[in-house]
Amino acid sequence: MKKYIVAIAILSLLFISCKKWLGTNTDPATPQNVAPHILMPPLFNQMERGLAGDYRYIGRYVQHWGLNTTNDPIERHGYTRNSDAMGEIWRTVYYGMGDNISLMIEGANEEKKWEFVAAGYALRAWGWQMASDYHGDIILTQAFEKGRFIFDYDSQETVYAEVRRLCTLALEYFDKTDGKLGVEAQFPSADLIFGGNVGKWKKFIYGILARNGQNLANKSVYNADAVISFVNQSLSSNADNFLIPHPASPNSDNSNHYGPAKIPSIYPSLSGSYVQSNMIAQLLNGTIMNGVVDPRAPIMLVASPDNSYRGVKPGQGDPNRNASTTIINPTEIPNIYGIKSGVTPPVGTGRYLFRDNVSFPVMTYAEMEFIKSEAYYKKGDLGNSLIALKAGIGASMDFAGVTATNKSTYLASAAVPQTAAVLTLRDILLQKYIALWGYGTLETWNDMRRYHYDTSVYRGYTLLPEPSYSTGTLFEDNLGKLAYRVRPRYNSEYVWNLDALKKVEGDRIDYHTIEPWFIKP
Repeated sequence: MKKYIVAIAILSLLFISCKKWLGTNTDPATPQNVAPHILMPPLFNQMERGLAGDYRYIGRYVQHWGLNTTNDPIERHGYTRNSDAMGEIWRTVYYGMGDNISLMIEGANEEKKWEFVAAGYALRAWGWQMASDYHGDIILTQAFEKGRFIFDYDSQETVYAEVRRLCTLALEYFDKTDGKLGVEAQFPSADLIFGGNVGKWKKFIYGILARNGQNLANKSVYNADAVISFVNQSLSSNADNFLIPHPASPNSDNSNHYGPAKIPSIYPSLSGSYVQSNMIAQLLNGTIMNGVVDPRAPIMLVASPDNSYRGVKPGQGDPNRNASTTIINPTEIPNIYGIKSGVTPPVGTGRYLFRDNVSFPVMTYAEMEFIKSEAYYKKGDLGNSLIALKAGIGASMDFAGVTATNKSTYLASAAVPQTAAVLTLRDILLQKYIALWGYGTLETWNDMRRYHYDTSVYRGYTLLPEPSYSTGTLFEDNLGKLAYRVRPRYNSEYVWNLDALKKVEGDRIDYHTIEPWFIKP
C-alpha cells in the first residue's frame, strides 16, 4: 500500500488502457509528473476491474448467479482461505486508483485545472464508499502516508463522513472558473465517461451522496428528505448513466470485463461455470411476480433447451447438468453466455452485460429512482414512492432494450402495484434487485444486509442453511451466521498488516459475519 508501489502501478495502467498516450514519461521509474489528462483515463478501467472482479463473488452472496458445481464456499457465505480472492475492490482503491488519484489532484492543483481536481475528489469519494460498504472498517487516514509499513484502520463512520466531505469539495471545484477549464485543461478528451460534461459529473456526485445517505436508513440520523434531494440532483435519465465504454478491438485490453475476450486470460473461472440463480429466474419467469413473465427475461437470462428459465440454488449446482460438450438434457441451465458449461465462449458472443463491447454500468438512473422510492416509502409518502418505483422500472426496461409496448404492458400488470395503498417495501426492493442484476451487485448487498436477508422482503432468496440439501449449509468458519462484510485483501493485510487488523478483530475466523456500522441502529 506504500506510495512508491502505487505510483509504479501507473505504468501498467498506461500500457493496459491508454496506449495512445505512451511515451509521455521518459523515465519509467519516476512517473510522478504524469499530466492529469493522462492519469485520469486508466482510473475508469480500474473502477471496472474492482467491481467486476469482486462481483463474481458477492454476486453469489446476493444470488445473482452461482456455479454449476456443488458446495461452493462463496455461495455458502464463506470465503477462500489464504487467498486474494474477493480483494479486487481493495486492490483498486489502494493500488489501481490510490496514489494515482493523489498525483492527479496534486498536478491539477499546480496547473489550476480545477475539473481534474474535482473529478479526483469525486472518484476518491466513490472508492472510499465502495471499499467501506464492502469491507466495513478500512484504512483511510494513513492510507497514502510516505514511509509507512503499518496502516491503522478507521471506523466506517469516519469513512462515511469523509465521503461526504470529498463530495462537497468536488462540487466546489467543479464550480470554480478562475483556472484552466474544458479543452484548455484537456478535460473533455480525458473524460471517457461524460466527455467533459461537468453537469453530469455533478449528478454522479449527488448519486454518491444518495447512496451514502440511504445506506444509513436503519439509523436515527437517517434523513429521507436529504436523500430525496440528493436523488433529485443526481441522474435524471439513462443519458446520465455512468457507463465505462468498450470499443472492444481484437485484443482484450479495451473489452468489457464480463465479455468473452477477457475470459481466457483474466477470468478463466467464468468460462462456462457461472449460471443464473434460481432467484433471478423466478423473479423474471413469473413464479414470484404474480405469474407475470418479465419482458427483460429473454434479454437478461438464458433459457434452457425446453425454453424455460431456470437457475441454481446456492451450493447445489445444476442437478440436470450433462457432462458432454453439447447440452442434451432439456432442463439443463446454460451458463450466462448461453453455451455449454466448461466451454470458453468465442470472442464477440454473449448477451446483455456479458458482451465484449457493452459499456459497464457504475451508476444508473434506475438505481437512483429506486433509492428515491424507498426514501419516500420510509417517510410515509406512498404516492410519490409509487411514482418513483414506476420510473425506476421504466428506466431499467429502457436500459435493457425492452420495447415501449412491452414496457407499458408490464407496468400495468399484476407484477407492479397499481395503487399506493397496496405498495410494499418488497415491491421496491425486488424491482431494484432485478434492475441492478449483474452490475449493481454491491448496492444490492447493501440493501440485503440492511434488511438482514429478510426473505419476506427478498422473496426467492434461498436462506441458508437449507436442511433438505446436504450441500446447502453455511461455510464452516461462519459459526452459523450469514456474511455481512468481506475480509480485507489477504496479502496486503493478513501477511503484512496483521497487527493493525487485529485491533478491529480482523483475525477472527468469522470476521466476515460481523455486521458493519452502517446497518446498525
